[in-house]
Order: sequence, then C-alpha cells, then structure tokens
Amino acid sequence: MLLRAKYVIPEAGKVIENGYVSIGGHTIKSVSHIKSLGRVYDLGNAVLIPGLINPHAHLEGPELYGGIKPQGAPRLKPPQSFTEWAQKVIKTRKLLTIDFMNKTVAHGYKVCIQNGITTVGDHTHLLRVAQAQLKAPIRRFVFEEIFNLDPVSANVTAKDAKFICRSVRQSPLFNVGFAPHSPYSVSGPLYQKLFSMARSHGCIMSTHLSELKEEVAFTKNGNGKMVGYLKKIARYYDTWEPPFCTPVEYMDKLGTLSPPAFFVHCNYLTPNDIRLLAKSGVSVVFCPNSHRYFGHRNHPFRKLLKAGINVSLGTDGLGSNADLHILKEMKYVAENYNGLSYFQIFKMGTINGARTLNIHKKVGVLKPGYQADIAGFSIRGNIKPKELLPYLIHTAPHSILTMVAGKILKP
Repeated sequence: MLLRAKYVIPEAGKVIENGYVSIGGHTIKSVSHIKSLGRVYDLGNAVLIPGLINPHAHLEGPELYGGIKPQGAPRLKPPQSFTEWAQKVIKTRKLLTIDFMNKTVAHGYKVCIQNGITTVGDHTHLLRVAQAQLKAPIRRFVFEEIFNLDPVSANVTAKDAKFICRSVRQSPLFNVGFAPHSPYSVSGPLYQKLFSMARSHGCIMSTHLSELKEEVAFTKNGNGKMVGYLKKIARYYDTWEPPFCTPVEYMDKLGTLSPPAFFVHCNYLTPNDIRLLAKSGVSVVFCPNSHRYFGHRNHPFRKLLKAGINVSLGTDGLGSNADLHILKEMKYVAENYNGLSYFQIFKMGTINGARTLNIHKKVGVLKPGYQADIAGFSIRGNIKPKELLPYLIHTAPHSILTMVAGKILKP
C-alpha cells in the first residue's frame, strides 16, 4: 500500500511536501516525496503523522465528565476535589454491569481511533473487561490496576495479579502490565513484589505518583485528609506505616524508581524529587486536561524536560476529561504553558509516549522498518510547512485515517 498526502511529518522538525509512505505488511518500507510502485491511497490536502500515543487512560468508566454514563450517575464538571470525586466514582462503579464496562472500553477505543491515537495504555480491571480488550484493533498496553495498602497480605495480592495477567493471551498488539494504583493505596512490599514481577516477566509497571497534596502529606507524615478518605472507603490499614518522605523518595527507597516502571501525574515535586527522577531514567506522563479538571497548580513538566526526563502526554479517563484526544492535550499545553516549541509538544504526544511504553524502536516516528502506525488529518486552506504543527495542535481535528500495523481502522 502507498499512502500519499500533501504533507508528511515523519518526526518532529521534518516535513516532506507531496509525501508518500510505502507500506509492506505491518511495516513502513519508505517515506519520501518520490512515488514508488503500488496502489495509492491519496488523502489529498492532508498531513500524515506518526500515530499518536496515549500511555495513560482509564477506559472502563464510569464516564462522569465525557462520553457515556450509567443511568443514575452524576455528571461531574470541573473543578472537582479529588477525594470527593473519587468517592462518587466508587459509588457509581457499583451501578456498572460487566456488559456496561465492556461497552465503555469499546467506546473508548473507538474515540481514540477517531482521534488518530494508535497506542493506548489502559489502566483497568482485566477480567471484567477482557471481552472488549481482546477484540480491540488498536495497539494497547493493558495495566491491571491493583489496590492493597496492607503490607501483611502483599503476597496474596501479588499472586492474584500475576494470575490475572497470565490468564489472557498476549499478542504483538496486546501487552499486559501491572498498575499498583498509588503510594496511598498500595503498600511498600506490594510495590516491590509487583516491580520484581514486571522485571522478571518483561512487562511494564505504571503507577500514579505525587498526584495530590494529600498524598504527599500522607507519605511524609502518615496523617492528613488522606487518612479520613481511606477510612471512608475502607482502604486504610493500621498495619501500614508511613515512610516519612515524599512519594518520589519513597519509590527510590523501595527500589522501584527505575524502568520498567513509569510514573503518572507527578504534580507536586520537590527539587530533590526531580533530581531523583532524572537520575533514575524513568518516564513521567502528564495529563493536562485532567490536571485542569482537578484544579491543580501549574505542572512542573518543563522542569522535568529541562532535567532530561522523558515526559509524555496522557488523557486519563472520561471521568475527568471531556475527550480522549492527544492533540487536545497538546493544545492545552501550547495555550497554557510558555517557553515550549511546537516540536517539543509534538514529541510529547508521539515518540515520548513510545519511549514511556518502551516501544520507541517500533513506533513513534515514520521510518523504514518501523510499524505502520499512522494518523492522517485533513487540512483546510493553503497551510505552509512551518504552519503545520501549530495548525494541527490548535485545531485538534478528528483523523481521516488511523492505521495500526499497516491496517486501516474504522471506528
């Protein structure tokens, strides 16, 4: 197959006019302005880019802000206190049937495909939504989300997680990983066991980290509003003891601040936290519109980038975001954070996301030998090459073509 468009952006900083992408099977054979042999799929006045990558999503619902929601569930608009919002989410989850959860996952993947996203890191409960996960046509990393603050029962929880992840057959497009939820909902011994399992089985671990001020107070002092919240939802254990340090320092003490783990949010960081993250070589996922939804202060991601840390963009779920659209995450960054080039922002939604999921040698750019994960977007008017990225980011259109591993997907 041969894709043709007015422009091709194979990676940030490069534009090919009247570009062609030649595809053989699952992979890219060539990217150039020279037409090669083969049937041409001509997109006309459009631009082809690497498929967008969303390393952090929650597709199973409840979708309290964007998308579909169960009957009787509240529609929660921003700004929201996280702990109050989370209690409503837990209450609403009780309304969800297995069938409804599978429908929301399928709907989430459909929205991603409509928006040119070709890889998703979905954080979920695998056995509940296995039907939708196994059928999804997109490239996906499915992270089993794990909760247990009790260090005494860490072994049992780790064994259960291992069993769940082994119960589904993986494929080149379907990978399973572990997602210990956060330092306020998972004990230190359980973090260590899950990290060890991820390393030994060659999979990835994802966790929310330094997301909340209440979380920082909880790990530093063992007190504050988080204790009351955990007791209300019956997830507090007297067997848990605070590490008396920041969440990032806690991960470092546990030996889990290292690949294959990556860390989501990192909203509240000290200079020492940034130093430790930079030293560790881990990636951080920033979810701009979800960050806005909860009324957090300006995110420190520019300091992370300056320190050499790989930062990518995620959407979080439709419980705290009106859409699942990486271009809209780029748009929010471009319009609310100065000092960044469009090249930097574009990388955060493509190759940086691939690096987060450790697939940067397969996807994230359009190069010969890479997987043919491609998104195409229509252009209105006579856009010049230097105007392409600003146009894409500020208009954030739906895709007119989404391709994964050489296959055009129909949402």
